[in-house]
Amino acid sequence: MYDLLLFLNSGASFAYVIWAFFNAKKHGTIITAFVSSMYILTNGAFIFSNQETSSLYGYDISDQAIVLACLGNFLFILISILITKIKFFKTKIILGYKADSSPRKIILLVLIFLVVILESRYLFLGGGIQRVLELSNVSGRDSLYTLRYDDSLAISQGSGLFSALIAMRVIYPLCALGLAHKIIVKKNYYYIIPAAFILTSNGLTALSTLQRSPFFNFTVISLFSVAWAILLSRQLRGEKMPIFGLKQFIILALCVLMGSSIYAFTEGVNLALGAYGIAERIFFISSFSTTSYYNLFGEKLAFPYVGISYLLGFPVEEAAGVITYRNIGSAANGWPHNLNASFVGTAYAALGYFGVVLISFIVLYVTKYIDSKLKYMSITDKFAALILNIFVVFEVCNGPLMNGIYAGLLTNVLLYIFIFKSKVKYAYR
Repeated sequence: MYDLLLFLNSGASFAYVIWAFFNAKKHGTIITAFVSSMYILTNGAFIFSNQETSSLYGYDISDQAIVLACLGNFLFILISILITKIKFFKTKIILGYKADSSPRKIILLVLIFLVVILESRYLFLGGGIQRVLELSNVSGRDSLYTLRYDDSLAISQGSGLFSALIAMRVIYPLCALGLAHKIIVKKNYYYIIPAAFILTSNGLTALSTLQRSPFFNFTVISLFSVAWAILLSRQLRGEKMPIFGLKQFIILALCVLMGSSIYAFTEGVNLALGAYGIAERIFFISSFSTTSYYNLFGEKLAFPYVGISYLLGFPVEEAAGVITYRNIGSAANGWPHNLNASFVGTAYAALGYFGVVLISFIVLYVTKYIDSKLKYMSITDKFAALILNIFVVFEVCNGPLMNGIYAGLLTNVLLYIFIFKSKVKYAYR
């Protein structure tokens, strides 16, 4: 019965992903499909591997936790289907936008300046550059973790890290799209100069986190922005839009190579093992981190359900003290490290299965609203929206809802419409 549950869980997960994207093509629910499918692939589909993978890191996940995690995944799939099919937003006036997504020049330059200033302040006045320089001492996973928890490299309050991260996650993707448009579509090559500044500041900020995912996400967003501009150029010339051509393959290969290189460097292994490392991080480690919360939170377990405040993240004040990510990590394997989980896992820790239902509805309702805004836009606009939500997807698949909000959930697409789609082509009732 236990093995059958695991089989059904994986089967339902992959079936949902296929259905979600077929439905997205037919009904325009591309962001809902993207966010829900990435959550399921990174946290739900591979629950069967949790116990084996977690044991490599000193975790002990019970069979009961696996069953609870499967039930939570089934709940999320059910809610995803319901919200995808229900028509929440009926538009009385339909706005159609021109295919060209030309950003407003002044706003683009102001945003680039803002990103560079905020990130430079943190790097040179808040201690960020010192953390980047310490990466030269990394010689494997253990040394990277040692750096991450080194008190001498801890970021103090007022360092500017928070505003730098907002600039990196929310504003930079908009700038990347804008610069790609100016350089590739409009052939305004003098934009290479501000592009060099923002690429440098954003890359250094990503490295200063001493985590691998921010730099990988930054690379993917940058390369995908180039792919978006190439597709837009072809669309504006009236050429046939390739689903997957040689240039798209090269860009995807560069993303895989960059991810593999990051893991190869930090793990001290070759590129092949680095590629396995990034696949493991995406599809297996996120999954067992979330399942760990089903193992730790509940009656007679390490922590009680901590209440609705935890939907927004830690720390949480409890009668017995403060629960932090490090407390959770210590309870999981005895080592006081940050153990974070997806927005669904953290919602379970907050309110049990009611939390799973509540947070799933909130997040997917927001994505459905975004889809309603994109419904009458071109395929390149929808591709741009996917790029803008790369950081969002990573954050909600590995942290609470508030992390997704800080990464630009909803606001990034609304900003894109304001900056790139200012000219209305037609409007009718």
